[in-house]
Amino acid sequence: MVQLKTEKPILCLGDVNPDIILPYGESRQIMDAVARGEADVNSPRPEISVQGGGSVGNTASGLGRLGMPVFFAGMAGHDSFGQFIKEDFEKDGVDTRYLTLNPDIPTVIIMAVVGEDKNRVIYVYPPENPSHLQLRPQDLPDEIIPQIGWVHTTGFMLRDNPAADTVIGFMEKCAAAGILVSFDLNLRIETNPLTEEFQQRVMRIVNISNLLLGSGVEEYMPLTGKGDPEAAARSLVTPDRVVISRAGAAGVHYYTDEEEGFLPTFDVEVVDTVGAGDGFNAGFISAAARGLPLRDCVDWGNATACYTISHKGARTVPPREVIEKFMRDVPYIG
Repeated sequence: MVQLKTEKPILCLGDVNPDIILPYGESRQIMDAVARGEADVNSPRPEISVQGGGSVGNTASGLGRLGMPVFFAGMAGHDSFGQFIKEDFEKDGVDTRYLTLNPDIPTVIIMAVVGEDKNRVIYVYPPENPSHLQLRPQDLPDEIIPQIGWVHTTGFMLRDNPAADTVIGFMEKCAAAGILVSFDLNLRIETNPLTEEFQQRVMRIVNISNLLLGSGVEEYMPLTGKGDPEAAARSLVTPDRVVISRAGAAGVHYYTDEEEGFLPTFDVEVVDTVGAGDGFNAGFISAAARGLPLRDCVDWGNATACYTISHKGARTVPPREVIEKFMRDVPYIG
């Protein structure tokens, strides 16, 4: 089984954006209560909030908060949102020297309208040519490679060029240099088709990955064509690759060429599920890079994800000692 451990910094290569949260549902409830005479017309209204977002951006933030040395590489616009992203990373201890702020493009923003049922309707602007997919080879200088021991990316970066070919080429260079590669599939086939071209790109990263993260039903099954999530996950295991199959509250299966197992999640009250998978990635990678056994790494991933979903916002990973206390104090589901 491959040893997932490094003393060098981790590079998170991928998407980042501001999340603009519009609390429509909460505002609507207050307005309705005022109309019924159950609330004062001057009752405080919830405010719009701007938070850091993006799958790999969230993972980088989580790693920084957990005390890991971490770089972020990616693309945003040279505008107020891009500056917000940079400052937000640096607050969390993320090295941003390889975050490119391009003056010729706007930073892509995600607007989340939160309804009365707490579900979100997502809008992306601009709807085409998002900033994270404008990454080019010159934005990833070879000087990065000897500085890092681990590189992490996501399927979000493979949807379109120039980013897709840029990321694939850079990840292949890293793998050839003996750097550990982790890949969160993030296929999102419910909103984007699994085209032959996209699947080929995904498999190029899968084939060089040492750690593969995804959902058995939503990702491994459609990617492999297998009719069972466990069989689909197992089919992607090699002596050099660990496969993690996440199933939300139902827990996490893990597979290697030598062992496999299952761990339940922790019993928490769910507040906000956005960023749960990214939190898992941060917890797992932080534990693996420190040399913990695989089962403990999965436990760290679960604990970090569960802590995250019990708080509001995608970037709520706490310091390492808080997760350690959480794991001691909070029971597993069931």
